[in-house]
Amino acid sequence: MALLQKYGGNAWRIHNYELEQEAKNMEKRLEEVRGQTVEVNRERKNTQEEIGRELTGLETRWTELVSNVLQIRMANGALEEEVERLKNVT
Repeated sequence: MALLQKYGGNAWRIHNYELEQEAKNMEKRLEEVRGQTVEVNRERKNTQEEIGRELTGLETRWTELVSNVLQIRMANGALEEEVERLKNVT
């Protein structure tokens, strides 16, 4: 009991100091992880926006190509009708 009274207070203070240091280290690590998380989210957002713009461009191009195909089919149909008409005329 005498040893506890003599050294117990110091042991408790040392233990508390170690716990405080560990808590500070954990808080520092938490801030690092939060910073990394923000950076990952920023990069993800930028990538998604870039891909979104690319997809929009590809969709626009696809729409143009489909429209061109329809115009060609209509022109082809008109030419076939003209060919048939010319065959019937001669």
